[in-house]
Amino acid sequence: MRINTFVEKIRSFLNSPLFLGTVAILAFLTWLLPTPFYWIPATLYLLLGFLPLFGKDGRSYLLLFLGNMFLEHDKVSFSSLPFVSIVVGAALLLSLVIYLILHRPVMRLTPIFWSLLLLSLVFFSSYLYVAFREGNADIRSILYLLAFIYFLVIYLLLCSVIGNEETLPYYSTGVVFFSLIISFEVFIGILVNSGLGLATPSFSIGWSYTRETASTLLLLSLPFYSILIHEKKPYYFLLELFPIAAILLLSTNSGLSTFILFVIPLTILTLQNYGKYSNYFTLFILFGFAGLFGLLMGVNHDFNFRVGEAFGSLLYFGTRDTLRRQITSDSISAFLSNPILGSSITTFVQNDGTLRFSFNTVLSTMVMGGSIGLAAYVLYEVILYLDFAKKKNPAKWLFLLFILMVEVIGVIDNTIYNLTIYLFFLTSLCCFEMTSRPEDLQIHEDYFLRPQNKEE
Repeated sequence: MRINTFVEKIRSFLNSPLFLGTVAILAFLTWLLPTPFYWIPATLYLLLGFLPLFGKDGRSYLLLFLGNMFLEHDKVSFSSLPFVSIVVGAALLLSLVIYLILHRPVMRLTPIFWSLLLLSLVFFSSYLYVAFREGNADIRSILYLLAFIYFLVIYLLLCSVIGNEETLPYYSTGVVFFSLIISFEVFIGILVNSGLGLATPSFSIGWSYTRETASTLLLLSLPFYSILIHEKKPYYFLLELFPIAAILLLSTNSGLSTFILFVIPLTILTLQNYGKYSNYFTLFILFGFAGLFGLLMGVNHDFNFRVGEAFGSLLYFGTRDTLRRQITSDSISAFLSNPILGSSITTFVQNDGTLRFSFNTVLSTMVMGGSIGLAAYVLYEVILYLDFAKKKNPAKWLFLLFILMVEVIGVIDNTIYNLTIYLFFLTSLCCFEMTSRPEDLQIHEDYFLRPQNKEE
């Protein structure tokens, strides 16, 4: 009886906001504390990763794997691998494998998994072709491709363990916690690097060595706030002000332009569940944001310049950013040098071990995989929207805005080929795809093993 009570308490903890908050706080402390003290919260985070073994389902793994991406406070690259994240990630993978052995869930080989696997294999083929042709292997390119496939495998395993119950509100709450700690990390990073004011181009907080990564994650968290506010939890709007403030302070091209483009549909869909007051709330919020942008553009010349640059980036060669123009031109030339298989991932590898993709997801795809890669990417896009169309979920249209945000950011910047954003996108897709589906057929062996009473 005591064991059953203990297990029930663990399950209650795993399904509560307290668990999600604990995971987020430990991730934040691991990032914040200096060497060697960060190992204390990192070890607690690692041990927390084995609690889902007692859970009714594996939904808590979604946020544990996602939070592992935000632990590093030093610059991450393929020349200086994130040791803490690797150790914690290995423990999480071990825990997930044990869960699979103990619970034996049905393996969920989704169409999106197969389409992304095909895309990964095209990228690998392109790399091998270029490596053999030039007689030069690049370990950093290999590590990136392996990580890309590894996260896809994690997505497959997570789809198999999260269960049938409605998980999207639970996941959305976890995303809220992580967006808050990212916001605080951004505030701290700006104060340390540039003092009061907007983030400079040299901004870095370790795991996010550019402004764009942190900005994209914060921007993509907004639909999950909307999902919770739509469920008559308006207090989440106050918390949402933190990531919005961080997005404005980072002031990236993709962040500012996408926020301006989506603030109206996001607000309308979020508040449509508030009856006769929804129109008033919508107008109040939209006028508030318009006034805020007008004020910032009027008093801050740098912010005014960045807003103009953000919309200029949609035109590529209409932008004043010479680096963006040069990278776009180089990417087109790299594709044309081998239009069938592309010039491979090695084109984007920098001397410091980081990867600098083209400022466009489709163009990056063409460079890494050529025309064949582009065809595989189009197939993935078709499958993504067909799968979405079949899904019945109360938050369906808000989640569509999440997908469209990924697409629009991908027009201005890189999205799913950034590994941190890629994992966030995959865990979000996994949660949306797998919840509220028909119950799996289960055969209980103990029924047949029980001795049967025979009537004399």
